[in-house]
Amino acid sequence: MKKAISKVFSLTLAILMVVSLAACAQNNGKFASVEDYLANEQVQEQLQPSIDSVKNMGLDLKITGEGNKLIYTYTYTTQLDEDGVAEQLKEGLNAQASSFEGVASNLKDVINVDNPVVVVTYLNKDGTVLHTQEFTAK
Repeated sequence: MKKAISKVFSLTLAILMVVSLAACAQNNGKFASVEDYLANEQVQEQLQPSIDSVKNMGLDLKITGEGNKLIYTYTYTTQLDEDGVAEQLKEGLNAQASSFEGVASNLKDVINVDNPVVVVTYLNKDGTVLHTQEFTAK
């Protein structure tokens, strides 16, 4: 289980990098909102391969925007035994906190939003929240 969760974090980091690169691609002004940013065709094209690759790891990924939040929701496609999973997810996210904070900082450059936040949520197959965590720009 721990090895599978480590792979998930590696993939999460790769997806964050794609969002950062997609953010850099917008050079003719800022998007009005996180939702507008995610609706952009170029951003969607850059995100789709990463979203598809998560499926190979037994996860579905939904990336949404709400207010000042860029939200990554990972849902496991098989039900996990929840013992210890939340703590492993928390440890893994904390180890990558600077990357999440960097994405939040980059969002300020392309989206007209104050105090952007990156939210990462992991759900079990039945929709139970395994862990959720927010990261702000530094």
